[in-house]
Amino acid sequence: MKITPIHIVLFMVAIIAMANAGLNPMFLFFGAFFFISSSSRRGNSKQKRRQEQQRKIREAQARAQRRYNPVPQRDARYQEHIKKAQKQQEMRSRLAKALPYKTKGVEEYKNYHYDDAIENFQKALEYNDKDVATHFNLACSYSLTEQADKAFEHIDKAVQLGFNDADKINTHDAFAFLRVQDKFQAFKNNGYRLGGMNKQKQTIKVENEDQGNLLEDLKRLAEKRQQGLLSEQEFLLEKRKLLRS
Repeated sequence: MKITPIHIVLFMVAIIAMANAGLNPMFLFFGAFFFISSSSRRGNSKQKRRQEQQRKIREAQARAQRRYNPVPQRDARYQEHIKKAQKQQEMRSRLAKALPYKTKGVEEYKNYHYDDAIENFQKALEYNDKDVATHFNLACSYSLTEQADKAFEHIDKAVQLGFNDADKINTHDAFAFLRVQDKFQAFKNNGYRLGGMNKQKQTIKVENEDQGNLLEDLKRLAEKRQQGLLSEQEFLLEKRKLLRS
């Protein structure tokens, strides 16, 4: 409680009145002392409570500011963190979009629908062009449809992205058509990469007779399909048998 001039005047009037009445004014002094002390304590307590409330408000405001603006925009580390988080979110979104096409492509491949498999694998790569498995499956599909250049291209890409199973390339049934191509040995010697192949001395040893037989058999199958002697499904099955042999 704040002491004002009015309080002082009232206090003096009370002292004079007590003196005129023959009363000891000391009682008034003690009463006033205790009253002022109590009022002061109550005033200090209220002030402390107000200060505590203001402190809590300031802390809440600071927490809110840290939450919605953790670090000043000029902080390079914060900006880098935001960019990294955005890239991760974008990659998760692209992977989620690519997965249905990749799954459909594998399904079509297993059903010998290689053209449809190629279409789906290509769409998957539009969202995630760094998927090793998709490039490898696409290479298989291109080889089985006798599109050698594209098959080599996607093996090259798979190897570039980390594929390192050379035995699978050398023995996989789907690559039988590639392995009889003139440039396969140079491709193999170059680490299954296309770059730099023209600079190599290509000393290719191929059994020409076996190669010719396979190509002739494939040619005869294609002619039977054109003549209507084989359905598309029968053609694919027979070709797969030849490539496995």
